[in-house]
Amino acid sequence: MRCCDHLVVGIFSREDRRTYEWLLRIITFIMWVKEVKPILITNNRSDFTEQVPRCSFGIIYHSKTRGRLNITDVTDSLYDEELQHLSQAYGRNNVIVVVGDVEDSSNERKAFILREQPKLGQYASDVFLFNEFKDDKAPFEGPKIEDLKNTIKKRAFIELFKRFFIWLMFGAVLLLIVIVVVSVREISHPEIPSTLSPLVNVTNATSHFISNMMTTPPPSTIANIISTLTSQRMNATAQLLGNITSAVEAKP
Repeated sequence: MRCCDHLVVGIFSREDRRTYEWLLRIITFIMWVKEVKPILITNNRSDFTEQVPRCSFGIIYHSKTRGRLNITDVTDSLYDEELQHLSQAYGRNNVIVVVGDVEDSSNERKAFILREQPKLGQYASDVFLFNEFKDDKAPFEGPKIEDLKNTIKKRAFIELFKRFFIWLMFGAVLLLIVIVVVSVREISHPEIPSTLSPLVNVTNATSHFISNMMTTPPPSTIANIISTLTSQRMNATAQLLGNITSAVEAKP
């Protein structure tokens, strides 16, 4: 089993498994397909409904060997309820119809069938017609087989992406919860990191210096300052008067 395989394909049919063994082998090797389940539809409705939740992609297989293409919307149709049930369970994009052993598998024939049986287009994303296989050999190559593979592969990739996105969102929500819890704890119990201690010391010292500058000095300090300023002013005045006197005496 590959690590990213997850799509479980159910082939629902009233035909014997041997009539679509070729389809089983083809789908088994499609990328991202985990398992292919052949599911026989009988008149016991409960057998069908029990199997539906065990798959994530549904194929209705019908063989023209029964004589008619009576899948839906016609008298004695075989898959009216089953097709609608699968579409409701998986979504229309996860349901296809495969018809084997037809004489005419052209696009014109396909368009005619879709007009005659409109529920095929309503409940299934596509219808594939295949000719008779001589000697029970399956057409493992060809445009229709590639279209069938790509349809299933595309849906498998989309389902895989949905699961990845859900897990991604779950991880993002979990990370957000962790961040909120840590933030609340930091607010409730603030701690100063050790790397910030020098900055805190400088801040405290600056605050202490400013506080000292704003504090009123004692009276003795004020008196000394006034005395010093008065002495300096008197010395400057005396020096100025001495200069003026010398200039007047030197004048003829």
